[in-house]
Amino acid sequence: PYTTLFRSNNRGILYAEIQDEAKAFAEWTRVIETATSSDEARACSLNNRADIFARRGAHEDAIRDRSNVLALKDTSPDRRYIALARRSRSYVQLGRAKDAVRDLASILKTEDIAPAQKAEALVMLGPIFVGLGRLKDAKATLEVVVTSKDLFPGTRAKALIGLADVARREQDLARAHEYLDMAFRCNDVDDNSLIELLTVG
Repeated sequence: PYTTLFRSNNRGILYAEIQDEAKAFAEWTRVIETATSSDEARACSLNNRADIFARRGAHEDAIRDRSNVLALKDTSPDRRYIALARRSRSYVQLGRAKDAVRDLASILKTEDIAPAQKAEALVMLGPIFVGLGRLKDAKATLEVVVTSKDLFPGTRAKALIGLADVARREQDLARAHEYLDMAFRCNDVDDNSLIELLTVG
């Protein structure tokens, strides 16, 4: 049964890769609803299905699936990190900034979540603080990321672009351009960040 469920989970991922959401959704739902599924397999399928809900704009359904991941007892730190980080995004889409901040704060407080993942959570916190008018908090949060050593590729560039946006809002245009130049010079800046860089610029 474990092997069958594992294959079903992977088939769902394959279907998602070829943009057949209906079949992917069905495979993941099968794993979720099978009584013999392990917590980890169910968590993986719940997170994947929630991604589909979020893409469809069904954020309440996505939040429900992420919450079910967090209610499971025997799951890996990665599954819990994904659930919290992406549930936070859905909360933002629904205008529930305080709930989004709470989820990201939970990531920062959880000991077995990796430092690089915590840095990603800080990057996500930045624009939420900006939206709440908390520019000082946004700046302090993003500065922590810029000075961190354990980061995923592209994370530092995203933090620098966030700092440029804060500086722009504070009317410190020279500082904003400095941050953007630093981000542009990052070897691992990705295409999405480059687009955001141009937008802020």
